[in-house]
Amino acid sequence: MSEHDAWEEKPRTKDQQSSFQRNRWFLGLRVANDRFQGSIRLNDSASLEDVPGELQKILDSYIQAFQQTYGSLNADARLCLTDINPDLWPAHKNGTLLATENGITLTHLAVKSFPLPLFKPSPIKPGWIYHLAKAGKVLSQADIVTLFCQLLDVPVYRLTKSGIEERHQWDRDKKIAILYDLFQKDGWQFPNQTSLKAQENLLYDVLAKSRFKRLLPPVLACLGFSKWKRGHIKKMLAPSKIRFFNDDAAALDWRNERDGEILVWSSKLPQFPGLASERTSVSIIHMEDGFIRSKGLGAHLVPAQSLVIDRSGIYYNPSQASDLERFLNTHEFSKFEKDRAAELLKTILEKKLNKYNLQDEPLKLPLSEKKTILVPGQVEDDASIITGTNVIQSNLKLLQKVREDFPKARILYKPHPDVEKAGREGAISVENAKEYADIILNTGSIDQLLPSIDQVCTMTSLLGFEALLRGISVTTYGGPFYAGWGLTDDRGGLDLSRRQRKLSIEQLIFGTLIHYPFYLDREFRIISAETFLTTEF
Repeated sequence: MSEHDAWEEKPRTKDQQSSFQRNRWFLGLRVANDRFQGSIRLNDSASLEDVPGELQKILDSYIQAFQQTYGSLNADARLCLTDINPDLWPAHKNGTLLATENGITLTHLAVKSFPLPLFKPSPIKPGWIYHLAKAGKVLSQADIVTLFCQLLDVPVYRLTKSGIEERHQWDRDKKIAILYDLFQKDGWQFPNQTSLKAQENLLYDVLAKSRFKRLLPPVLACLGFSKWKRGHIKKMLAPSKIRFFNDDAAALDWRNERDGEILVWSSKLPQFPGLASERTSVSIIHMEDGFIRSKGLGAHLVPAQSLVIDRSGIYYNPSQASDLERFLNTHEFSKFEKDRAAELLKTILEKKLNKYNLQDEPLKLPLSEKKTILVPGQVEDDASIITGTNVIQSNLKLLQKVREDFPKARILYKPHPDVEKAGREGAISVENAKEYADIILNTGSIDQLLPSIDQVCTMTSLLGFEALLRGISVTTYGGPFYAGWGLTDDRGGLDLSRRQRKLSIEQLIFGTLIHYPFYLDREFRIISAETFLTTEF
């Protein structure tokens, strides 16, 4: 089969037709006709002024989704695609030059009748869109091809009587205006029963699922997973072929036979020395709990509904760059992404969310004129303490140091819930704690507590991040993922020089809560951060 044969529309079986009809609904868009005959006409005079304000945002979101889904492919500047019959080329010498100068390769793209794939990375992906995304230039007379090239920011040309003419590249406003014009004239509709917010969340779900599929290999040997976790992890990783192991040698043998990869619960990696000796040749993928984990503790066998997957390292270990650190260091944040982060922050604050979302007794602190500092306890054998601290590695030493640095402050100490309720390592006797802390908080909701706090001092606790979200100043005595970006007072003595940018809180939120983790519904299917916060709390 030739390449362009794969792009042509094939007769559908009854089951395929039924599947395609179901897929006609996508992100709240409905296509009036399930097949195009090249009949759409782009209105170059369309204006943003004609688009209702509430639809401008959702259309902008669709464009961003399209670009993130297809635009991540590496374009080849030498590749020129065309849907024009090659027999016409001799009459258009300029066209021939376009295809041959500077080593550009011309490939003929047969565009006949095809299903409309607008913003629809469905299981049967229209291959020609992927080829458009990879192209350096496209020559076409068809408006449908021009539409997708403009959305992908791929230079698009057309034949005229005088030769080749490059079409003017649309800016954001023009893209929105032309899409809206198509909705009005070609029968593409927003269903009235679906709110704009619901449509946005569907969009974000698709982006999350698409990113998850790109990141996950088809074969995985899994190490370090407790037996109680394996059922829901297996559901999450479907349809990848996976097998759980307790022994790294057996996992490596199984992986090598199937050309797969190794997935490790990151904090258990030190238990598998065989992986360390093979590290240069074995691709290791790390998994760990996310930052808004669940309603309840892992120590109580409550499954995580937020997980991170990292191919470079892991977020809590500052000794090597993680995928999160690389993203925060290099990503050019768009207004769309920062606005999305601001909306997510608003939801977190309104719903009073944190990592475990435990129900606790109401807490009321006595008033004080002193600066009030919260010191959150941590599990001392936690991997974030082992890898993310230098001098101060215990709760007692942290309390001593905070009292030394802030002798006049009112210091509150709150033990970690896993230490208090599950017996994990890190307990401090009341007598020892009272030498340095004014108040010990064994109960009380963190969300109720934070409005009364002026500052949080921590080694690497996620509570420091939660404090940043609420505009509270944070001092770190370790190297948590949120340190080193200009948002915290860092006193841990660790080398965070790889973190070379100053970030806004919106940029940190987008990287940490939207891009990096994956969220699961109660059936352990991938959903977006927005859907997770809306439906699960």
